[in-house]
Amino acid sequence: MKKKLIMLLAAAMTVSVVFAGCGNKEDETNSSSSEAYSLENEPTNYKAKDMLKSTDYDVQDYVKLGDYKDIAVEVDKSLEVTDENVKTAANTTLAQYPNYVETDGKAEDGSKVNIDYTGTVDGKEFDGGSAEGADLTLGSGSFIDGFEDGLVGHKAGEEVTLNLKFPDDYSANKDLAGKDSVFKVKINKVYNAETMDYDHLTDDYVKENFSTTYGLSTVKAFKDRMKDSLENQRDVAVQKAFLEKLVGKSEIKIPDGLVEERVQQTMDSYEESCTQYGMELEDYIKNMYGQSVDEYEKTLKTELESSVKEELVLEELVRELKCKVPSSEFISFVQYYAQQYSMSESDFIKQCGGKDYLILNYAEYYKALPEAAENAKVTYADTSSDSDSDNNTESDSGQEK
Repeated sequence: MKKKLIMLLAAAMTVSVVFAGCGNKEDETNSSSSEAYSLENEPTNYKAKDMLKSTDYDVQDYVKLGDYKDIAVEVDKSLEVTDENVKTAANTTLAQYPNYVETDGKAEDGSKVNIDYTGTVDGKEFDGGSAEGADLTLGSGSFIDGFEDGLVGHKAGEEVTLNLKFPDDYSANKDLAGKDSVFKVKINKVYNAETMDYDHLTDDYVKENFSTTYGLSTVKAFKDRMKDSLENQRDVAVQKAFLEKLVGKSEIKIPDGLVEERVQQTMDSYEESCTQYGMELEDYIKNMYGQSVDEYEKTLKTELESSVKEELVLEELVRELKCKVPSSEFISFVQYYAQQYSMSESDFIKQCGGKDYLILNYAEYYKALPEAAENAKVTYADTSSDSDSDNNTESDSGQEK
């Protein structure tokens, strides 16, 4: 479980799914981290030989790495960093940030409307049932069923009467649950959504939609971010494929008890979560995996053998490449993710298996693997469909070194 968390963090930090972790959030603080992690008493760099002391075995006794200088890997052609792919990825993102333009036409599903409304039950107004100048996106599900649909097809200046019924399970105000209501609505303005596209971006649009959260205020900054994001996604895919190939080429002997230790760590994590939420472990495993605890532990053991092999290969890469992790870089990593998960820094480190274990895993995924995977021979192909890939690989593929 802890190893999986490290892998997820590695992917999240590297890929950033376009923007996460790259924002300029000047008004945010590290208030979620109750214990500040400092550089005091920390070395300038954590060195490979010291990081590997966190294991109770000598990894070079268990792993003989295969030749990784020219490993060939294949990734989807959509991840190749071309102008066309950057544009496609950008347009996918831009579709989530429509540009609203005022219109004198009819409101449609997806339109934004500015409204005044008054709601009554049994002829009497109720708390929270009235507002003026409220913005509402039709189809968002922000209001009870029928409210938003009832405004579709109407224009600015029109007044609409909606006879609706509150849901029987309405929890926002239990006194209204299941009751008939009447809403009188005046539509002040109608805005239709227009999707912005890569070729028509403006600085004003970028600033309005991406400045506060992501610190982007120009077209150039947005396009650069999109290119960086695609490069990161490609790198993650290459590294994943590279590691799989390297494990297959290496001679690996698993230290006695290591898989069982990982199984126990995972089960302890489940047990801790179940206790926290008042669940029985047996019920959780049965509901999630359809197995008894004993059956699931056997399944988990088989699954974890593969991840333990990857773990050993990465540790040997750390040793062979003599990786170093600047303490300032590691501490920034801890502080950022502790905040993202609303945890104290000490709790975050604990959840990841302890400081020594986390530093070693950081070295594996952010130092050793990227450095080794730079040697990969990358081929781009259409991997989206098994039926098409065989036919298209030769004609559509390109290669880089």
